[in-house]
Amino acid sequence: MKTEIKSLSGRATTIRLRTWTITLALVLSIVLYFLVKIVTNDNVDLFGFIVTCILQIVMHCLYFPDGELYGQKDEAYRSNRSAYNEKATKINQERRIAKLREYCKFEYEERKAQYVLNECGMIGITLEELNALKQMSASEIKHLEKFEFSGKLIFFTRRKRKRLYNLIFKPLPVEENFPETIMSAVENDGNKAIKDGSISYKTRSYIRKIFIAVIIGLIFAYIGYSMRDGIGFAQIVSIITYLTAMFTSSVLAFSSGETCSKTYKCRFYVALSNFIDGFFEWSEKSGD
Repeated sequence: MKTEIKSLSGRATTIRLRTWTITLALVLSIVLYFLVKIVTNDNVDLFGFIVTCILQIVMHCLYFPDGELYGQKDEAYRSNRSAYNEKATKINQERRIAKLREYCKFEYEERKAQYVLNECGMIGITLEELNALKQMSASEIKHLEKFEFSGKLIFFTRRKRKRLYNLIFKPLPVEENFPETIMSAVENDGNKAIKDGSISYKTRSYIRKIFIAVIIGLIFAYIGYSMRDGIGFAQIVSIITYLTAMFTSSVLAFSSGETCSKTYKCRFYVALSNFIDGFFEWSEKSGD
């Protein structure tokens, strides 16, 4: 229980004064807005919908960065970031950027070769058989049912033919890493270059929030429209619902920001550290 209270306290202290101030201002604005609408007996339709959407988006934009800041206080995040910084600093101090560039090329070719080997295994062919199949045209590969090589007869299903066609005629889905990324941490499965997963996660989070805001806004616009005849129990419930939506939006945004740092950014630092470890190992074997 004490741990949970301490955790909540930590999250609360992470939220900046600016965020608390704007949140309070938004809450007061909602209350005043409804009071004005009740006094003037006006309708809450399209305008109410727009206001609701904007409020939720604003709350998300306010609390997501605070969640990121809180996530950066996580022990695992700090540890992984510190480990990465030490390794990247060592490369800089030893002036081995040029060598790192060489390793990026080497590692890229190595991953491409591994990808081809894995695909050959899935298809059921060897590298020698793949080289022989490369002599065939795209049309022949698409209709290939069997292939004989050195007395061995190989049969192809539709799925294997498609896999073989992609392997021969399409660019390999393997991306190269660059020293600028490795050293700056601005930007990993085995085939893709290292990328900052927190960036795409953040983008998806904002897009998702906009979509949800539109849906909830439509519902609240209808509730607001029903309040045109005055205030009663239903209207009080509507106001509470509006405020609840704001609170929910802020909590979810904070949580998303925290996940962005603690999970995705943390994984990014781990991937970078592993890459640098591979570089040092390769560098030692090459006698540098």
